[in-house]
Amino acid sequence: MKLNRFGIVKMKRLMVLFLVTGIAFHSNTDIFAATGISNARALGLAGAYLSLARGAEAPNWNPANLGLDQDPGFSMNFLSTGIGIHNNSFSKNQYDQYNGQYINNEEKRKLLNCISDDGLVIDLDTEVQILGFAYRQFALTATGMAESNLTIAKDLVELGLLGNAHKSRFDFGDTDGAAWAFNSYAFSAAFPIKLDPLERFAAGFNLKLIHGLFCFDVVKAGGALSTDIKVYGEGETIVQYARGGLGLSLDLGAASMVNDRWHIGLTFNNILNTINWNREAKRNVVLAKTDSLDLQTVMDVEDVDSLFYDEDHTDDINSFSTTLPQEMRVGATYSARTYLITMDYIQGFRRGPGVTTTPRLACGIEYKPLFWLPLRTGFAIGGRETFILAIGLGFKMGRVRLDLAATNQGSILPGSRHGSTLAFGIRLLP
Repeated sequence: MKLNRFGIVKMKRLMVLFLVTGIAFHSNTDIFAATGISNARALGLAGAYLSLARGAEAPNWNPANLGLDQDPGFSMNFLSTGIGIHNNSFSKNQYDQYNGQYINNEEKRKLLNCISDDGLVIDLDTEVQILGFAYRQFALTATGMAESNLTIAKDLVELGLLGNAHKSRFDFGDTDGAAWAFNSYAFSAAFPIKLDPLERFAAGFNLKLIHGLFCFDVVKAGGALSTDIKVYGEGETIVQYARGGLGLSLDLGAASMVNDRWHIGLTFNNILNTINWNREAKRNVVLAKTDSLDLQTVMDVEDVDSLFYDEDHTDDINSFSTTLPQEMRVGATYSARTYLITMDYIQGFRRGPGVTTTPRLACGIEYKPLFWLPLRTGFAIGGRETFILAIGLGFKMGRVRLDLAATNQGSILPGSRHGSTLAFGIRLLP
């Protein structure tokens, strides 16, 4: 049976079924964290900043850098902010080509072929750091983050683009997603340690208080739809959400200046962490099911609602917990008089929405044709975005440094990119 034969029949319960099976998304107890996108200098180097960050910038990358002798005595971050959006399937050129245009079935199939079997993935990340302070071996920083991740099952996109005339069975099990926002307040400290033959060595930590603002945690979701001779469908979603919570997180790091030119570093982020969401915590359960539904049955029955079984209720709960992703970062920087080359390796330890165990390698170059005008570029491969090309520049005006940066994600060419990140920052230097 083809769905377009239903005509003007009011099928509100079938709409509920579609919403449950198609738009509902999965999650686990991890929430993802694209830290560092607010740092414009780091973004211009494609995120290869672990061994380079100093002063008020160090806690977001490697707190141990605060303990190196060349670390500035005092520094302050006035404001730095970044925002990024990314998808894994469609480019800017395709958006410009099809936006507002009529798309025939052949073009729809071309678009569908751009989507991987894992689904259409859309990420939105924002980060803001305001008034971070560092003095010698200690720092206090505040960072706000908000992120969302949605994976739309390929079958759901196919149903929306082509209908069910060519296919009768749709599985929406790959649909996935998460959304959250929190503020992080970090106390950071580093301790120089004598360790031959290294010229300078330090260990450090971040102890972070997490103030949760908003969180979705989808405990269970799934569904399928069959539209052969008759319609069969079922879907279930169980969602926990809250408007506030508290948590703690611990990062550990080590850093060394091997000599005047080589700096290296290592961090383990979020090795101990949990966020307890207990403010206005609720659980929502939505179930919908129909069996052996056809057009004649719909036309004959007076109460269409009786053809559907559905359940939708929201209950108060005491709390639920989530965790931040654990990861390891290793970095090295080579510095010369007018340029530097930096490299980071990032390895996640658990897969989840917006989080991957696929390693990332990032490389960046900073060149100073003039002492007050650093130019930056870099690239990264692997991780969530697969490929990133970055550019950036800075302006040093007395003790104030202004940084700007942007990235292309998925392609070298701007028109072929699958996403972009922009960052801006103002910092007070020693």
